[in-house]
Amino acid sequence: MSWGFDVDLGFVTDTAGQLGEAVTLAREMRQRADALEGQVAAAGSPAVQQAATTFLQRWGYGVRLIDDDTSWAADGLRACAEVYADVEQGVVTSMDTVAAAVSDGAEAAGEAVSDGAKAVGDAVGDTVRGGVDAIGDVLG
Repeated sequence: MSWGFDVDLGFVTDTAGQLGEAVTLAREMRQRADALEGQVAAAGSPAVQQAATTFLQRWGYGVRLIDDDTSWAADGLRACAEVYADVEQGVVTSMDTVAAAVSDGAEAAGEAVSDGAKAVGDAVGDTVRGGVDAIGDVLG
């Protein structure tokens, strides 16, 4: 049962990686823009210097905004992927426990299903709560 959601962990992880690469590129662009600002002084006339400086400052501001938002999104996606993987593993482990108990016999199965269902609920609840806290820490 998917409880109304289905997550492609590979896609989420790949997207986080691609966003991380975009962050790296944005930071490199910022560094290059900062380096260019120092060279603008030799650009010739004051009007050209002013235009180049204004452009580089606005460019740098925009790139900083992209960097901030993209970093935030990449960190959030990484945290979500980890939480979903933990939840999935918790459910699989709990269901394996229930299945093993069911194979032990009908009487034991009834108790195990009851205990297992509670364990699955508890494990998933604990993992989700921990995951939500982790995501909250990342997104701060």
